[in-house]
Amino acid sequence: MLYIFVAALIIGLIHPFFRYYNFVNAFFILTAGGYFNGFCTAIMMRYFGASDWKLAASSSAFILPGSIVIVFVLVDFIEYFEKAN
Repeated sequence: MLYIFVAALIIGLIHPFFRYYNFVNAFFILTAGGYFNGFCTAIMMRYFGASDWKLAASSSAFILPGSIVIVFVLVDFIEYFEKAN
């Protein structure tokens, strides 16, 4: 989420003409990601027979973005330790 927002912000600062388009595009990308996250959570709830939707919604709101951030951070650390350009 943060990378999408920062990319839209940077592109908007470089080309002010496309600022509105980039923010709308980032909004729809984040909306589609949230929809896909909720869909996967509902499928997993049905598969495992869970009935507490508040716990499932809370965990999906933290687990997917958290795992994406962890992957990006790990890739950045690997590139830093390998002294990539």
